Amino acid sequence: MLQPLLNRYAPDNALTSVEANTLARSRRQPIILFRFIAALLRWGGLMLGLILAGGVLAGSLLQRDAYPIGETLEPLPAIFLFSVLIAHFVVQFRTIALASSSIARERERNNWELLILTGISARSIVRGKWRAVVQRQLPTYLWLAALRACAIIWYGYSISSESRRFYLSFYGGNYFIVLPEPGTIVFGAAITVQLTLLNLPLTAACALVGGSLGKNTATALSRGIAIRILVGVTPGITCLLFLGVFSYLLRGVQINSSQWLNDILAWVSVLPITLADNGVTIGTFLSQVQIYSRGYDYRQSNDTFWLIVTAAIAFIPIYIWMIGGVLRWAERRVATQGALR
Repeated sequence: MLQPLLNRYAPDNALTSVEANTLARSRRQPIILFRFIAALLRWGGLMLGLILAGGVLAGSLLQRDAYPIGETLEPLPAIFLFSVLIAHFVVQFRTIALASSSIARERERNNWELLILTGISARSIVRGKWRAVVQRQLPTYLWLAALRACAIIWYGYSISSESRRFYLSFYGGNYFIVLPEPGTIVFGAAITVQLTLLNLPLTAACALVGGSLGKNTATALSRGIAIRILVGVTPGITCLLFLGVFSYLLRGVQINSSQWLNDILAWVSVLPITLADNGVTIGTFLSQVQIYSRGYDYRQSNDTFWLIVTAAIAFIPIYIWMIGGVLRWAERRVATQGALR
């Protein structure tokens, strides 16, 4: 999916090749022991994730509870979830560091004026460096996407299983459970992979904006992190403001059936929250065990489910649109601040 995106926003050029070679030369080869440990953690984590997520999928197909798998392997599932969370932020930080320093490095080495004198446009500079960083980090993000998909599927199932046990033990026979459908589990894993991969070009674009604002690599890195956080939390804040105003306008209005309103609010809230957590909300929602009271027709929840699925599908073009917008922001900063200095 990323290759068409790269070809659309940043066709390959000579600057991409130069930046890719610079990134390759700057990479330090770890000692053999560290490489062995890293490979062991990657493959071991992937195998454990496939066991956990695969158990959830198999349990859904056979209508059997998969939670005892995690209990048997304790504390490995908890360690796995925590490790994937840390790995996500470490890889994201590495991407920001590479992208933000790509522009600041030219200034520190006094190559910026020479780069401008060659007649290369700000668009070519930004998008060439952006493509090189994305291509460099893509193999790492492929691993991360697979690990996050397994972790999120298991996390959604496990937390809902804990809630299920509480309700069943406290209320007894007044509640019943519905296991997640196999299709929703597969879709949840697929959308998590897509959103994780789309996080790479968006993070790199935000870091390039930070690099165009910083005079050195340290300043560029800090501003790149701040801009990435800003881009991530802004939709969530907008959503909260929208829901607050919407609730205020509906205050005092008598509505006989509020199911449609709850469904719309669920759709509006899930979409921006998923932008901030990069797929966690949707992934866990689709893999959860649903708990219902006796006498409740759980088929009514299908409307909310399809709205969540629609939000997940609609999220991809929104993400792509945001990537293009942030890249244009970086181009304007390079054109106004970079070329004139």
